[in-house]
Amino acid sequence: MWQRIARYAPPRGSFSAHIVALALVGLAVLLRIEFIAVDAGYQYITFFPAVAMAAVVGGFWPGMLASIAGTVCAQFFFTAPYYGFSVESIEASFWSIAVFWLDGIIVCSAIEAMHRYRARSAAEFKELQQKNQHIQQLHRDTEMLLLRSQSLMSNSMDGIHVLDTHGNIIMANDAFCRMLGYTQEEVATLNITDWDVQFSANELRLMLNNFSGKGVLIETQHRRKNGEIRNVEVSVTGVLSGGITVIYASARDITDRKKIEQHRLQESDLRFRGTLEQAAVGIAHASLDGGFAQINQKFCDIVGYSREELLNMSFQDITYPADLGGSMHYLQQLLAGKVVTFSLEKRYIRKDGNLVWVNLTASLLRQPDGIPAYFIGVIEDITERKQHEFLVRQFGSLLKSSFNEIYIFDASTLRFLQTSSGADKNLGYSSDELRMLTPLDIKPQIERERFELMLALLRSGKQESLLFETVHLRKNGTTYPVEVRMQFMESDSPVYIAVVQDISERKRADKQLRDLSSHLQTVREEEKASMAREIHDNLGGTLTALKMDVYWLADELSAYQGAAPLLKHVNAMSRLLDDAVDVTRRVITDLRPTILDDLGLLAALEWQAGQFQKRSGIKCRVSGIMRSQCRAGCEENCTAMPDKIQSINLFRIFQESLTNVARHSGASNVDVELRIEAGNLTLSIADNGCGIPAEHVASRTSYGMLGMRERVAQLGGEIYFSGAPDSGLCVTVILPLRTDRQTGEANDTCTDC
Repeated sequence: MWQRIARYAPPRGSFSAHIVALALVGLAVLLRIEFIAVDAGYQYITFFPAVAMAAVVGGFWPGMLASIAGTVCAQFFFTAPYYGFSVESIEASFWSIAVFWLDGIIVCSAIEAMHRYRARSAAEFKELQQKNQHIQQLHRDTEMLLLRSQSLMSNSMDGIHVLDTHGNIIMANDAFCRMLGYTQEEVATLNITDWDVQFSANELRLMLNNFSGKGVLIETQHRRKNGEIRNVEVSVTGVLSGGITVIYASARDITDRKKIEQHRLQESDLRFRGTLEQAAVGIAHASLDGGFAQINQKFCDIVGYSREELLNMSFQDITYPADLGGSMHYLQQLLAGKVVTFSLEKRYIRKDGNLVWVNLTASLLRQPDGIPAYFIGVIEDITERKQHEFLVRQFGSLLKSSFNEIYIFDASTLRFLQTSSGADKNLGYSSDELRMLTPLDIKPQIERERFELMLALLRSGKQESLLFETVHLRKNGTTYPVEVRMQFMESDSPVYIAVVQDISERKRADKQLRDLSSHLQTVREEEKASMAREIHDNLGGTLTALKMDVYWLADELSAYQGAAPLLKHVNAMSRLLDDAVDVTRRVITDLRPTILDDLGLLAALEWQAGQFQKRSGIKCRVSGIMRSQCRAGCEENCTAMPDKIQSINLFRIFQESLTNVARHSGASNVDVELRIEAGNLTLSIADNGCGIPAEHVASRTSYGMLGMRERVAQLGGEIYFSGAPDSGLCVTVILPLRTDRQTGEANDTCTDC
C-alpha cells in the first residue's frame, strides 16, 4: 500500500494534486509538533519541504496552495502566542511570511520550469522514437519495394525502361530489349529518338520535360532493330529523386490488338454501310451548314441525283423554296438544344425537275464535350401517300360511285394511284393489287415505247386528250375491248387520268355489221359473177351469132354490084356489133374479170395494170414474189395461195387504188408488188404523185379508203396508207393466208401440189 501511495502521481494542476498539497502541509504540521518543540522557533522549517514536494507532485499552483496553507498553520501553531492568530510582532511576522512566500514562489517556479522542460524533453524524445521507427519502416518498405521492382522488371512481359529527361536509357528490362530486338549492352547506348518514330525529337523532348510528377498513357510507334514498326502503348510516370527527374516507362506491344481493332472497325464499318445501303428509307448525314457528308443509295433514288452529285450539294439546294423556312427553323431549335429530334413533311426538287414529298426525321449528333457535330436525317418517300390524299379529296366520291373504269396513275412511275370501283370489278383485281400495276400490265397490245410517245403528247401540251381503242387484260387472263380517253393533270405530283369504257357490245354490233357487209359484198360479187356469166352466155352468144350473120350477109351482097348501098349499111351494122361486143366484154370484165378465176390474182393484176396504162398513159409495173414450184410432200412446206374471196377483194382494192391515182395523184409511175411469204400475203401499190395529207387518210368522207379498210377488216388483215405531200402515196395491204379448213374452199395453189 505504501508503495502504491509512494508511486501515486496525480495529474499536475488537478484537484487531487491540490488535495495532496494540503495533505503534505498537514504532514509537515504533525512532524513539527512531534519532533520539535512548539516554542523552539523555526516555525517554517518543516513547511519548506512540504511546499517543494507539493510543487513536485502537483505543479506550481498546488505548491503555492501548500505555501498559503503552511503560512496559516505556522502562524496558528508555531508563532507566539501559540494556538492562535494573534502575534507579538506584526513586523517580524510579515517579513517571515514574505520570505516564506518568496521562497515558495521561487521553489514552485523552478520546479514548474523543471516539469515543463521534462515534459518537452519527453515529448521530443517520443517524437524522435516515432521518427526513428518510421525511418526504419521506410527502409524496410524500400528494400521490399526494390526487391519487388527488380522481380517485376525481370518477370514483366511489358518493356519497362527508365529514362532521364534527355531520353537516354538508365535501365531497361529484358522484355524491353526483346521488344526492340537489341541486347542489354546495345539498349544502354540508345536514346528515345532511336526507336520512337511517332513523334519528332523536339516533341519528345517537350514531352519528357512535362512528365514530372504525373502519369500519362500514350500510344506511339516503335522501330525495332530490323526496321520493323510496331504499335505500342506506353505508360509514363515522371519521378523527382534527389532534385533529378527520372522517367519510368512501361511499354506494351499492341500491334496485334491494333490489327484486331482495325479488323473489327472494318467489319463494323461494313455492317454500318450494309445497313445504310440496305435501308428501306433514305439516310443522310449533313454538316452544320447543310452540306451532305454521307448518303445512302435510297436517298439518291428519291431525289434522282448520283452520290457524287449530292456530296457536292447541300439540302438547301434540293429543298423546295416554300419549305426551306420550316426546315431551317427546326434545325435552329436542334442546335439550341430546345428539341432532341423533329419530323416534318416537306418537298424536294428532283434532278428531273419533279417534286417529291418526303417525311424527314432529323436529329443532331454531338461530340462528347457537347459541341454539335453533324445532322442525321431519315427520309421517307411519301409522294404516293400525298397523291392518294389529294386524289381522294378531288375524286373520292366519283371513283366510288362510277361504273366506268377510271384510272389515275403516276406520271413518273406509271403505277396506278387510284382506281374506280368499276375498274376493280371489270378487271377482277382489288384496289391494293391494282396499285402494284401499271397501264402496260393491263394493255397487252400496247408496247412501252408507243405508250410513252402517247403520254409525251399529253405532257407536252400538243394534245389535250387522247382517244384510242385497245383491249384490257383481266386477272383471269381474258381480254375485252375498251375505248380509252386519257388526259394529263399538272400538280405537285403530276398524274394521268384515263376514263375507260367497255365497248364489247359495240364491238359485237360492229362485227355483226361487218359480217353483214361482208355477206352483202359476197352476195354482190356472186351476183356480179352470175350476171357476167349470163351476159357472156346469152348476150355474148347472141352478139356472136349476129356478127356471123352480118359477115355472111356482107359476103353475099359483095357479089352484087347494085347492092353497094346495102353493103355500106351492113358494114356499119358490123361495126356497131363490134362495139357492142367490146362493151359487153368490158361490162363482163367489170362485173367479174374472168382472168381472175382462170389464171389467178397475179395475172389479173398484170392485166388490170396493162388496161390502166392504156387508158391513162401512166406507167404501171407489177412484180410478184411467189413460189412456182414445190417439192415432194409439199403439204407441210408449200406456201398457200389466196382464196377466191381474198383474191376478189385484193383485186377490187387494186382497182380503187388505180382509180385514185388517175383522179388525184398526178403520178407518172405506179409500182405494184405482190408478195407471199411467212404465211402472209402483202399487196403494195406505190405512186410518185402528189401524196395525201394525213388528215385525209383518217377523214370519214374518204369513202374509197373507208371501203378498202372495210374489205381488209373483213378478211382479218391490215391496211396502211403511208406518204406525205409531194412524196407520193403507198397503199399496203397485209392479209393472213387461210387454209382450206379455215375457208371451207379449195385455195388456189401451185399446180405441183
